[in-house]
Amino acid sequence: MSIPTWHEVAEDEFWEHVPQDLHQSAVKDYLGTYGDAIESRVAGLSKTAAALVASKHFGPSIATSVTALELMIQYFCVRPIVGGALLSELLADEVSQHILGSRGYDQRKLLAAILKPWGVDLSSIVLSSGQPLWDAFQNVVMKVSV
Repeated sequence: MSIPTWHEVAEDEFWEHVPQDLHQSAVKDYLGTYGDAIESRVAGLSKTAAALVASKHFGPSIATSVTALELMIQYFCVRPIVGGALLSELLADEVSQHILGSRGYDQRKLLAAILKPWGVDLSSIVLSSGQPLWDAFQNVVMKVSV
């Protein structure tokens, strides 16, 4: 067995990182293209929700806040991760539209499953009160908004 040259070692390292780099690049490309527009819409909804609270219109404020949360879940989480996983814009658009066109409950189940391989366990994130964030989101925030 011969000792590999620096060139062979560099090539091996390059090919080892290609899949990860491609997935990350797809996510960065999507967020780089659409992130500002999505962020602007979420910020506008958040501002509207705050104004509705100030004028004591709590129901519409909750609905507006949940809409902002759904936009963040759909377009900051689901769409870029699906795009990064599939590495095909056409396929990612089709799968994302299927997910985004599904009922909210189905989306939330899919979101938890999609995020797990990326090291995000929604059930492990807790609020300062000790209540799991994902549980509060599904059983308090979403139930109030429906």
